[in-house]
Amino acid sequence: MGKGVLGFSGRGSKRLVSPAFDEASDECQTCGACYNICPVENGIKLGEITGNRPLPIKSEFDVGLVDRSAVYIPYAQAVPNHACIDPVQCVHLNTGACGICEEVCTADAIDFDQVEVMQDINVGAVILTTGAEIFDPSPLHEFGYGRYDNVLTSIQFERILAASGPFEGHLQRPSDGNVPTKIAWLQCVGSRTEDSHMPYCSSVCCMYAIKEAIIAKEHVDTVKPTIFFMDMRAYGKDFDKYYERAKDVGVRFIRSRVSKIREIGDTGDLEVQFVTEDGTVSLERFDLVVLSVGLAPGKNNNDISDRLGLRLNKYQFIENSDESPINTTKPGIFVSGPAVSPKDIPETIIQASGSVAGAAEILSEVRGSEIIASQPAARAHI
Repeated sequence: MGKGVLGFSGRGSKRLVSPAFDEASDECQTCGACYNICPVENGIKLGEITGNRPLPIKSEFDVGLVDRSAVYIPYAQAVPNHACIDPVQCVHLNTGACGICEEVCTADAIDFDQVEVMQDINVGAVILTTGAEIFDPSPLHEFGYGRYDNVLTSIQFERILAASGPFEGHLQRPSDGNVPTKIAWLQCVGSRTEDSHMPYCSSVCCMYAIKEAIIAKEHVDTVKPTIFFMDMRAYGKDFDKYYERAKDVGVRFIRSRVSKIREIGDTGDLEVQFVTEDGTVSLERFDLVVLSVGLAPGKNNNDISDRLGLRLNKYQFIENSDESPINTTKPGIFVSGPAVSPKDIPETIIQASGSVAGAAEILSEVRGSEIIASQPAARAHI
């Protein structure tokens, strides 16, 4: 903006610390920098400076539950654990103005002259662990995701339960901060539905819903969890025992299909309409609804396939060769985790260990050549 974030206005006894714009101005972009840096609580009121409505930047790591600034640390224990500048939201990088962060940074750590640098490196093997995408339930209007504050995805609920999350592990509703009592989980959101192009089972949803329900009860013993499901696919080691344990601690399971969710007035409560096995249509009121979203193929899979000459399967996940579950269709390139298909953490770790062993085997065969085993081993992990 070409102005300091804070300055002085007035003279003599009327001299005051004031923001860059101390009255309504068309120049003010409502960035909130003056409000954030002001040491006096509520000393600056944006509503008195501008008629613009502030548009918050949602935290990606906390799945939009809280806001973040344009200069931020992505998450606790980030690697590297340094602040970064959002190039999309930064006024300076987009217009050349502002630069407030450079002014106030006491470590002189901001260098706007730094640019992205592309490098070519030689490697002996490649391991693809690009993961998968979380299904976006916004197009499923019957569930009200994005319209009702108390309809969340399972990933958002994970962040609420986390001690490092936006509410420091305190179980509460996003709309009003109240502790929910009745919580519903809806299974197979985005999975096993032909119209969403995800007819496959996402593998992990049943078990993480049960886990979240049990942990919610451990956080607040008055919680009454209900899981609406089609089929409970607890197929891993002792998974079925965990399913039975959930019943013992008070998790209710209803085999059904949910057809609609409606918000009840201004209460923030939600009315869930569902059809049971015998065809009965029922309505039930809940404080919070969690959508157990499935795993979709990575958005960059087509680009990765074109660049590396790999094949994708019919669902657009990276295809394995016929040799083993760690090989791709191109020798020397290995793959593991949800990049291949939806899978849980233990299975991913097993496959990743196999990929590392496969890469190590190739690197050991070229010992003594231009690519030695000690260097590519550290660089082959993309």
